[in-house]
Amino acid sequence: MRETNGTLTYKGRRKPSSNVAYNFTGRCMRGLTVTKRLLSSVLLLLIGRWPAAQAPRPLSRAPDSGPIMQLVAPTNCRPLLCAAALALSGCWTAPVANVQPQGEPRLIQGGIAVASVKNPAVVQSVDADTRTLVVRTAGDSATSTYRVSPKVTNFGRIKVGNTVQITVAEELTIYVLRDGKLPGVNRTPETIAANAKVLLVDPTYRLLRLQYPNGKSETFKVDLGVKLKEMEAGDDVVIRSLEVLAVRVHKS
Repeated sequence: MRETNGTLTYKGRRKPSSNVAYNFTGRCMRGLTVTKRLLSSVLLLLIGRWPAAQAPRPLSRAPDSGPIMQLVAPTNCRPLLCAAALALSGCWTAPVANVQPQGEPRLIQGGIAVASVKNPAVVQSVDADTRTLVVRTAGDSATSTYRVSPKVTNFGRIKVGNTVQITVAEELTIYVLRDGKLPGVNRTPETIAANAKVLLVDPTYRLLRLQYPNGKSETFKVDLGVKLKEMEAGDDVVIRSLEVLAVRVHKS
């Protein structure tokens, strides 16, 4: 071992610094995590396809070949596979939105811009002067009215009775509420009419999943400024529709 220009070398090779070793360790750990997830998926697949155990079958014996040997098939390995899959994947439970979030009632953040793709709906009326569109989703008795952006170039071709799928610019406001109320001026409770609840938050990928009263959910990719780390499942969400960004007319 010798020192050249302040760098330790051993047999002509540079000794890795602590930062290099740390980065290498981090990459190894991430690789192990991915490998563990892949193994878990493979094991879960095998659980459904592993054949049941077969009864032992005696082997044929030639004359004077000694005692009869028995070929014992392996026992059913599904319990072992299940245990291994659970050990690799961890104890996972489905997210639940109908829970009371922690902390005092408060406003977390407002003005969160998202784009929501709505389910196909039938056009009930079209107003070219005000650029408004009234639609009704199948199975829903109520109608929804939207203002259509001037950027929507096919608005003039939309007719009553058309089935359309619209993308709407919306603004989200996230609250922690207690019995649907928020302390207002002079601590007087103010009732907040929430439209959805937070179901899942992923700060790493900036994903926010909401659950609507009908049980359906929608995932949004939000901006960097959104305080996802302050949000959790059960937070109440008020949704304000701004305008329609796109209209796709389904062919009849």
